[in-house]
Amino acid sequence: MKILDIGCGSGAFSNEIVSRGADWVGLDLSFKMLSFGRHPTGAHSRADEKMAWVNGSAKSLPFRDKVFDAAICVGMVNFYPQEQLPVFLEEMTRIIKPGGNIVLTSLRLDLLTWIRSRLYPWIPLPFSSPGPLYPHHYRAVLRLIDPTSFECTDMVQVKKYLGMPHYTLFNLLKT
Repeated sequence: MKILDIGCGSGAFSNEIVSRGADWVGLDLSFKMLSFGRHPTGAHSRADEKMAWVNGSAKSLPFRDKVFDAAICVGMVNFYPQEQLPVFLEEMTRIIKPGGNIVLTSLRLDLLTWIRSRLYPWIPLPFSSPGPLYPHHYRAVLRLIDPTSFECTDMVQVKKYLGMPHYTLFNLLKT
């Protein structure tokens, strides 16, 4: 399998994905976040042969059509305001093979998200976000998913603080 990690940051999921036999491609707009995940000493392992780090934008993915079996996208939708989400979702539709999956998460509005979205310029990476955050209600995200391209096979609301939904995880199957 070939899995794209959109907004991979420092590659938190890379080792787990590669350890399960898949090829991992991490994409992030930030060179700085990508540098946190690479081996600065030049150390190299067999797992590195199954990993690729790519600098690029989720709004214009630098890949051919239908090249990935799956994609994960943790928190990336929150860097786009509602009106830009369709372009983001169209690009994911383009690069996933039929029968492939996308797992994505979307933050809900809570106090921590609001603080991070307002203070991001003053909080150092990797603890901050690289830009303002736009929380989206799960229904708004579901409305943007093209039913002719994807079927939402599962949706989980993850609760964090005081039982309040913190984010929603969507599992999308490309039809």
